[in-house]
Amino acid sequence: MRLKFAPLALLVAVLLSACGAQGAAPTQAAAASPNPGTLSPNAGNMAAFTPYASATPRPSATPTPPGTATPLPSPSPTPRQHSVARGEDMGGIAFRYGITLEQLMAANPNVNPSAMSIGTVLLIPAGAKPDAGQPTGIPTLTPVPLEVRPVSCATARDGGAWCFLPVRNTTGAALENLSAVVRLADRASGQILSQTALAPLDRLAPGDELPLVAYFPAPVPADFSAGAELLTAMPVAGEGRYLDAQVAETAVEIADGGLSAQASGVLRLSDSGMDARQAWVAAVAYDAGGNIVGARRWEADAPLPPGGQAAFTVSVYSTGAPIARVALLAQARP
Repeated sequence: MRLKFAPLALLVAVLLSACGAQGAAPTQAAAASPNPGTLSPNAGNMAAFTPYASATPRPSATPTPPGTATPLPSPSPTPRQHSVARGEDMGGIAFRYGITLEQLMAANPNVNPSAMSIGTVLLIPAGAKPDAGQPTGIPTLTPVPLEVRPVSCATARDGGAWCFLPVRNTTGAALENLSAVVRLADRASGQILSQTALAPLDRLAPGDELPLVAYFPAPVPADFSAGAELLTAMPVAGEGRYLDAQVAETAVEIADGGLSAQASGVLRLSDSGMDARQAWVAAVAYDAGGNIVGARRWEADAPLPPGGQAAFTVSVYSTGAPIARVALLAQARP
């Protein structure tokens, strides 16, 4: 089976843009960074993303302390989901929620307004009016309580900033549709920048931790504080949306200096009788203090049969402190 990394493209609205590479791969000379990456809130449409080493790593930014002149406001109200019904189009959906078509398209950049199928899930931006005409049985998005650690940010070589919000699933059920808002506050001017942060996988299993990742394009303030708040996290709805997949025979090589690491192994699919049309492995890099400093996703370019497997190799790069370990998590969808 031929394997490849997903193509990378700039995200609009819930966008990420990759930093410049600085570290060397474990067995190769230093290479230039790939093009900017992108993340999408729509399950199954999220391309790979690659945080890279900062040219001059800086300490992680901390949330604004109480009493400062630059508070980080909470979003209100919480975004919701809308499941497309027969006969609906994006323009009509935008109208019923009191937002513009452009706002709805920006919140769902990977959905083609001219080719939406029944059941397509749209993210309705915060601030939209309640939908009095919404059919019964369509759930709204209410975040599930999770263990959320402080957000950490590092400036990138191109003048932007990468931010990581670690979230751990402390519930007894798998979760999906994870997102958060990350804000940077300029300590000098009080200006606040915000971006949506998304996870490298659609699904977060009980007990697992993933980073929600946001990228702030250049320029970012020279001196900023960072804050974040969970927006969405929902129990996985329905059976058969995900297949059982595990990583095995893993090996991790960390380059001298810890600015990059290479992870390899085998992704194995259980024999459930269903092909996996999508198979992903997320590599999450941690420093010696347990802070997330980088993340990248590998994708198989061909379906896996029931009980099948695929070898993978993925490189991940630090945005700041040296990498001490790399965690690997798998996901497969029919």
